[in-house]
Amino acid sequence: MGGKGSGPRSTYSEATAKRICAALAKGTPLAQICRAKGMPHTTTVLRWQGENEDFAQRYTRARDDGFDQIAADCLDIADSEGADVQRDKLRVDTRLRLLRAWDPKRYGDKLGLTGGDGKSPIALTIERRPVRAADAPDTD
Repeated sequence: MGGKGSGPRSTYSEATAKRICAALAKGTPLAQICRAKGMPHTTTVLRWQGENEDFAQRYTRARDDGFDQIAADCLDIADSEGADVQRDKLRVDTRLRLLRAWDPKRYGDKLGLTGGDGKSPIALTIERRPVRAADAPDTD
């Protein structure tokens, strides 16, 4: 039932699911949401995702919205004229590290090149052709 996971197995509740998705969309991590009084344990929420396709889709959309909110928070922190620059730098860096871990495709540093189908690597073909005298660079 509550945040500690003790007690009977929680059954799906639409009202609770809506509260979870609303909090996720604001950028609140699931573990923090589930620590609140009356909220199910994180494992229960993950079970609900596996059992309820509609909830799984809403959860994913809310989580992505939350990631975007965290990114926007980084800009707000960086643009603020706070007196504690080191603390602000730590706040931004922590959020960016979490975003890279939680959603590496959108917030990660790795750049991958793929072919037109988005999966296959790019094929590089090198064409060798003879150099004509007119194309040769001047060596004078």
